[in-house]
Formats: sequence, structure tokens, C-alpha cells
Amino acid sequence: MFVKLQMMNELKNIAQVYGAKVQFQPSLECAGRFDLVEKIIRINSSYSRETQIYAFFHELGHFHACVKNKWRKYHDPAVPFSEKSKIGLKVERAMDKFAVKKVKKYFPEVQIAPYYSGAAGKKRFYSFVDSVNEID
Repeated sequence: MFVKLQMMNELKNIAQVYGAKVQFQPSLECAGRFDLVEKIIRINSSYSRETQIYAFFHELGHFHACVKNKWRKYHDPAVPFSEKSKIGLKVERAMDKFAVKKVKKYFPEVQIAPYYSGAAGKKRFYSFVDSVNEID
């Protein structure tokens, strides 16, 4: 339990460096998400330490992109997801690259595989797009 709390505090401190906020929630429907409206990174605390760390940095990438006004169309909550999906895989892969770099910097002992890489990552992304478009 102490190790998990220590990791959560460390991630909160890193978030502060970037000007972000992070919340840990055990009932989140996925490993992590960046709330575009509230500008909060939410991490599912029931996942493994490695997954939480990776999800945090992936979502921090989204936060950082918003601050830098990168991929505005993708990060704009007013844009329908059906339009965002056209550039989404490129953006998600860029967030993976950001996450891998930051994990190596802050948690070099953690081994992770980018979530959206290769053919499996592409399939994973478009499966996500299909599920969101049903709601949109």
C-alpha cells in the first residue's frame, strides 16, 4: 500500500510541474483519461502500478498538447468525435511516444509497450472510435 501511495504522490508532483491536476479513481471505465473540460487527468487506481504510470504520462501528453495548442481540433470538446477520429490515431501515437519518453525519464525501471503501436494499436483505436461513434 505504501508503494502505491508513494507512486500516486510522485505522479501528483510531476503533474504539478506541468500545471496539471490528477485524480485517482478506482471506478474509471478505462486506465486513464484526460478531461478536456475540467483539465484533469483521471487515472484508474485499480490497475497495476505500471499501467497507472503509463496511463498518467499518456494523458499528461494530452494535457501538454492542449497547453501548447497542438491538435486543437482533436482536443476541442465542441468538435464531434466523428471528426476527431480522422486525425486521432496520429495524435494517440504521439501521446504514446510522449509517455514512453517520460516513463523512461521518471520511472526507468518500468517496462511499457505503447498502447496504440502497430496493427494491434490501430485496431484498438478504431474499435474505440466505433464505440464512441455509437454514442456521438
